Amino acid sequence: MGSCSSRPSHKANGSEHQQYAQMWVVPVPHVLEMTGSLQPHETLKERSLLEIWNSTMFTIFVSHQWLGFQHPDPNEERLKVLQLVLKRLIAKQLKIEYDIASSFYGRKLTARELHGIEEWYIWLDYFCVPQWVEYQVPALAEEQLLYVKSIPSYVDLCDVFVAWSRVLTKLGLLCLCGTDIRRIPEISQWKQIAFPVVTSLRPL
Repeated sequence: MGSCSSRPSHKANGSEHQQYAQMWVVPVPHVLEMTGSLQPHETLKERSLLEIWNSTMFTIFVSHQWLGFQHPDPNEERLKVLQLVLKRLIAKQLKIEYDIASSFYGRKLTARELHGIEEWYIWLDYFCVPQWVEYQVPALAEEQLLYVKSIPSYVDLCDVFVAWSRVLTKLGLLCLCGTDIRRIPEISQWKQIAFPVVTSLRPL
């Protein structure tokens, strides 16, 4: 599946941060077809639902707070909300609002990009990082650490950053908060963010 955008030139030269593990992503159509709760990386990999990222892929980095110690979505809420948001974006039923920096520097999603949401890809830790807590395999813990250390690189290669708020999830909305960038190692030290940071999604 190709990318819906050729806009992001920052991806052409890769990331300035070191990548210790390959970057996996999930195509939006696969996310829309999922049922039940969020499934771990290993399950998606076994089902061939993951793809290795390349520079042609328009990718959303989804940062979120886990709602449980062993599972990010124990009550099976988040997948439904994520699917609802994607469907409403595809149907053009949501208004996207950006942070001040994104608005000032013109780093906003173009009409062409928004028209091709079905061709987007998603990076979400539970999908794209080996889950040691889930499987309790010692070797997996070391592998997981390499993926975690690679997160600054993953963010750098994405086109849009999304921070998922637990509070607004309960309201059926996906809240995107640029300040949550500081929770990711090293990202708070970046001098410039090369992609749009969305602050909220509101029904039209």
